[in-house]
Amino acid sequence: MVISDYIPDGATVTPVDDYTIWLRCAELRNTYGSLANVIANSTAMETLCNNLNALRYMVRSTASILPAVLADSGWVTALDSSAYATHTPTMTSNTTPSGVASWSWSSPGYSGSLPWRAFDKDDWAALPPDYATKTGYYQYEFHDAVWIYKVKYDLTGLTTQSAKDPVLSVSDDGSTFTTIVSQKTLAQASTSYHVRDTNLGVGSGKYVRVNVTNNTGGSTIPGSFCELEFYGLNLS
Repeated sequence: MVISDYIPDGATVTPVDDYTIWLRCAELRNTYGSLANVIANSTAMETLCNNLNALRYMVRSTASILPAVLADSGWVTALDSSAYATHTPTMTSNTTPSGVASWSWSSPGYSGSLPWRAFDKDDWAALPPDYATKTGYYQYEFHDAVWIYKVKYDLTGLTTQSAKDPVLSVSDDGSTFTTIVSQKTLAQASTSYHVRDTNLGVGSGKYVRVNVTNNTGGSTIPGSFCELEFYGLNLS
């Protein structure tokens, strides 16, 4: 057996829900006995979360491996610190320090609130200025395509204008978007983390968008966030 026979290509090998193949992608021998034992093993977690080949296989394994990983808070934390992890930075303008923050509302800023304030990590409400509609979107463009696995919706301190029923989606070109998850109503005035739980394996994209479909009050007040954070993996 040559080494290429032992290490499968995580991006193409089938079947896609065999945990022993997942182990082989990271050059780990099957001494665990089950997927549950792999998930419970911190050493395996460290290796698999920092191996690009294994991560490429993991995101394709939507029937068993990926749900097990995303259901375990320790694994999600490990993904956050993976060598291939990327997330929205602390923005200081719509284009600094990196990426591009935008939204669909075109009116001048309200009290200095601009799209980047949804990504500046200071819990100050990013209130869209256009009161003609309460629907629209917040968007962040990454430098490279990112496979999103978690989003943080922060509504701390907001009252009637807080966003409700957000829809998270991704796009390669900024025009055609694919929904990752339509979130249930968010808890008002609180911070919540929502790991993607539907449409697993939908793929990655440079553009990550949250469509606001409603709010918790005022008939013409746009749905607002204090903060948004997108967490993903760069698997390119």
